[in-house]
Amino acid sequence: MYTLFSSMIVPDPDAFIEGSKSHSQEQLDAWGVVGQTIFRAADSNRVMIISTYETLEKAQQHKAEIESPEVEARMKQMGVQLPMDLWIAEEA
Repeated sequence: MYTLFSSMIVPDPDAFIEGSKSHSQEQLDAWGVVGQTIFRAADSNRVMIISTYETLEKAQQHKAEIESPEVEARMKQMGVQLPMDLWIAEEA
């Protein structure tokens, strides 16, 4: 299993989390996400999205999509501080 960690500072964590949770199962399947957990920092406006994939290729594809100019432009419009912190890890 591979995990994509996404960490970002947002203006309204509750609204951002609500929007993140609204992705349909079909969309998650298209990205290759087999599990997802969302965290909010207790002392800041940082949100962390932890997504799990069966293959490294699926994790890399989704990371590349998140880093695309189109997605970054949408994030910027939502007030997300760029760049986002994104990294992929393999369970040891």
